[in-house]
Amino acid sequence: MKDQGKPPGAAMPLDRTLTHRLHTLHKLSDKVSQTAYLQVAGMPMSEGRCLAAVGAFEPLSVNDLAHGANLDKGQASRAAQSLVDQGFLRKDENTGDGRGVVLR
Repeated sequence: MKDQGKPPGAAMPLDRTLTHRLHTLHKLSDKVSQTAYLQVAGMPMSEGRCLAAVGAFEPLSVNDLAHGANLDKGQASRAAQSLVDQGFLRKDENTGDGRGVVLR
């Protein structure tokens, strides 16, 4: 949509830009999802995403989990450890990489 009465090349207000609107929509969607995860599953969204990703694609490394759950590595690691502590996931040594772990 073109703004009426603005000279060509004039700056568009931030709240009218597509990227700002997409970012706002993303934040609203995350807020609604976070509430739904807590109410329905009794766990934070990051843990719910991790549990779903491991259930669908196990075994996963923490890096693969982060990618599959659309989280950064730190978030995925913390969520996975919480799920291990609660007994929802099992963490084993990665036999192919002595430093890594696999989640099941």
